[in-house]
Amino acid sequence: MCMLQVKVALIAIAVGWFVLPLDAYAASLDRSSRIEKNKNTPYLDRRLFEYTDHLRVNRENKVRVVVTNKCEFDGEAELLQLSRSSHVEEAYIFVPETCTWIEVGHRETSQNVYLDEIFIQAQLEQQSTVIFYHIQPGNRSDFNTYFPSYRDLVTLTLINADYIWKPYKKILHRIVTPIGIVEYEFANTTQIINLMDKFRNGGLRGFESQNLSYEILRSKYQDEYYKKIRDCQRRDGMIGDKVIWCYPIHTTAFSLKFRAISEPNNSGPPIALSNSTRAATVQLNN
Repeated sequence: MCMLQVKVALIAIAVGWFVLPLDAYAASLDRSSRIEKNKNTPYLDRRLFEYTDHLRVNRENKVRVVVTNKCEFDGEAELLQLSRSSHVEEAYIFVPETCTWIEVGHRETSQNVYLDEIFIQAQLEQQSTVIFYHIQPGNRSDFNTYFPSYRDLVTLTLINADYIWKPYKKILHRIVTPIGIVEYEFANTTQIINLMDKFRNGGLRGFESQNLSYEILRSKYQDEYYKKIRDCQRRDGMIGDKVIWCYPIHTTAFSLKFRAISEPNNSGPPIALSNSTRAATVQLNN
């Protein structure tokens, strides 16, 4: 099952950057008119920004792909095609206010993609709404292609927990599969806040998100999630497009829902699978 990797105290991943001088590097790529330094937070990001008009899987870790003036539906349609054709994973964030897509993955492989945590943190501080997209490689015969890995859910926990007390921040998480979008979230935000308050009031101020992640990593939560997936596979022998009927998935900690999206040549917003894709509220046990 594919996964996102994020560098935090809980999951330590060494991230380093090396970049050639701007002029030499841009000339070597012959893309100087589209490549420039990050002007907003250059001290946080040594990757050069390459502005282009389409989303792609980018394995050049010295360059960060940025697509402007492409709103949600059009970008999702392009990611759908990438999921069907790519052999490696990729990650983007989408900023709805400006219709901007920014690549945030690096060291992409067929099994995982690492996240630029420092750069992401800066974006989360600056933006009111950020949507994470994680492209799953398009192996349609692999049942796991159509579901987030549990590490994806832990990454959600680590990122969103830091903003749990800031309701004006909206952070969404989605994987892109060959047949559509899976959005995953906490099953019950109120219960998460109560648990975070418990950590804070218990002398763990500043370590609330890590301790929440330790809680989420307990085997009872992981086993429950994977049992839901296995039960669907065993019950119906689901594979390919039929996997959509495994959704929605509700566990004690998380809710997941599926929706189909328009093809790149079609216009209009994504098409919802059915009303049954609405996530239910499930209590998180302390």
